[in-house]
Amino acid sequence: MQARASFRRALQLDHSNDVARARLVDLYYSKKDYGAVVSLFEDAGVTGSTNSDTLVRIATSLREAGKTDRAISMLEKALTARPEDGPLYLALAGYYDRMGNAQKAAELEAKGKARLAAEPRQPNQ
Repeated sequence: MQARASFRRALQLDHSNDVARARLVDLYYSKKDYGAVVSLFEDAGVTGSTNSDTLVRIATSLREAGKTDRAISMLEKALTARPEDGPLYLALAGYYDRMGNAQKAAELEAKGKARLAAEPRQPNQ
């Protein structure tokens, strides 16, 4: 509880604090409190450096709150800022697939997989 309040204050003071945003989204999302994730997004938005996992969790929360169009819009906007982000393409493909636009979903899925394949692999440690 105290950590959540600290992260919330940090994000209120600085909307560009992606660490606080990610931690709050993780906390709310893990509890399936999609409304809290949506509220956080509506209050503080996202930045160009918000990580992909956080963006996907926000999009899922928007969908769960009945705001699928906003989820798609947010993901599409994020992709204009980072066109090489494979996971975002794959997430967006899922939304188009659910909406019945199989062609758009297939195009986005192909782009996502191509970008993931192009990423340099980390050596096993």
